[in-house]
Amino acid sequence: MFGWSFWLVAWFDLAVGYLATMGLGLLAVRHRGYQALLIQIPLMPAYWLLISAAAYRALWQFMTARFEWEKTEHGLGSRQRQPAS
Repeated sequence: MFGWSFWLVAWFDLAVGYLATMGLGLLAVRHRGYQALLIQIPLMPAYWLLISAAAYRALWQFMTARFEWEKTEHGLGSRQRQPAS
């Protein structure tokens, strides 16, 4: 649909954007002294893909079954809440 020059620029922009953000993450981790987080930096693109997939899934569910949400059950811990006296 588009020419090769379009795709070349698109992939270049994607790669530069990912590398720039990962570089800023590296600088922030080193500046703050959180050396244990260095292992997380190469995983950033995978995280972005996963949250994108979750957002598209949520949008699809919103359009197809607006009132049938996947809800989290809260308050199922071992402690029971005491009624107020």
